[in-house]
Amino acid sequence: MFVRKPFWRKVPTCEVKELTLDELEGLAKKLKEDKLSDLVKSVTSKLNEIASAREEVHAAVQALGSAEPTEEVYPNLYKMGDGARRSLFNKAMRALGTIEIPKNPTWQALLDFRDSVLWAARSMMEASAVHGRYAAIIFEKQTRNFIRSVKRFGELAARFDDFLQGWGRGLQKLEAICLLSQRRREILESLAGARDQREWLEKEIRSLERALEEGSSELGHFLAHELIQLQHLHQQVQELERRAKDVENEISSTFSGLSRPFRKMKKALMLGGHRLDGGAVKMLELYINDPLRAVLSEDDGLPILNLLLRELLGLIQGGKLGLEVREHEKRLRQIQSLLSSGVLSKLQGEYRALLGEISTKKLEYERSTLHGRRAELEKSVQEKRAKLDLAREKLITMATKIDELERELRENTAELERVSSEVLGAAVKLI
Repeated sequence: MFVRKPFWRKVPTCEVKELTLDELEGLAKKLKEDKLSDLVKSVTSKLNEIASAREEVHAAVQALGSAEPTEEVYPNLYKMGDGARRSLFNKAMRALGTIEIPKNPTWQALLDFRDSVLWAARSMMEASAVHGRYAAIIFEKQTRNFIRSVKRFGELAARFDDFLQGWGRGLQKLEAICLLSQRRREILESLAGARDQREWLEKEIRSLERALEEGSSELGHFLAHELIQLQHLHQQVQELERRAKDVENEISSTFSGLSRPFRKMKKALMLGGHRLDGGAVKMLELYINDPLRAVLSEDDGLPILNLLLRELLGLIQGGKLGLEVREHEKRLRQIQSLLSSGVLSKLQGEYRALLGEISTKKLEYERSTLHGRRAELEKSVQEKRAKLDLAREKLITMATKIDELERELRENTAELERVSSEVLGAAVKLI
């Protein structure tokens, strides 16, 4: 018994060719030129065969066109056969007229020639099928010769088509390499531009973020510090309005006890028991209905009110208003106090001063440049935020575009390497 020694079989390795895009394109173009050169050399005999077959068909159709019946035939039968012959002759000549042997057999010229040959063969075979049997009734020999030459021409046309297809597969792969290489250059150019644009957008976004941060900080500082001035003005207005309201209440409170005596005074005037000038009567009416408005509408010192109070004092002292004893004494003291102290005149001056201050402060608040500055800062922040949002959207779009281009580049690389490997017989790797 013996043990067989293990052996290692050497696994063949596939050659790998690392090529740049320029090298691959140059190699593909060179191979394409060489292949076309070999094709031109090989195709000459094929073209000569087709040219010879064309001449054979041409001679046969000419013989058919000039043939005469060898024996007497019925007129109607001759008419039918001659008509079929003429149709066959015309269609054959028209088909043969489209065939032109290329003098400079480029690939495209050969493809065009192949198409014209196939079309001519198909047209003549169809014409033979339709008219041949009728023409053969009168011109049997010439018709059969024509059909035989057309059949041979069709066989050569089919073989020529197979010949070009065999060459075409190799040329198509070389052409595919050229097209894929051109597309690769376009992708790389677009990708470089997109990456530059992405880099610019990233810098722009960083710049806009800094600008937005600075603008927001400035706005925050303004709102935290500068607006204190506006708030202070607003508080001053509120305080003045509160003091003015207190004065209003004090004026109203002062006149609360005089409303009834003033009405009785008005009634006494209407009854003719007492007389006042027209201006004083109108002011009496106003003091009854709206004491505050009456005080503000009077001149400084309240001369009409003082007149009315003196008249009212005289009526009360004279017992002409019919007040009760208790109210009689109370109103006398109140009126005498108002006339001696001048408190209402002081309240009038204080109220007018407060209204003036309120108006001034409100105007100062409304016309403050801080309002405009705040609007400017807020607008600037909004504009910067909008620009930043737009730049971010563009960056997302650009990133998507780059992803698509990179995916297309990977697919292009795989396809280009695959086709190149098939053509070159070695694993091609683009570098």
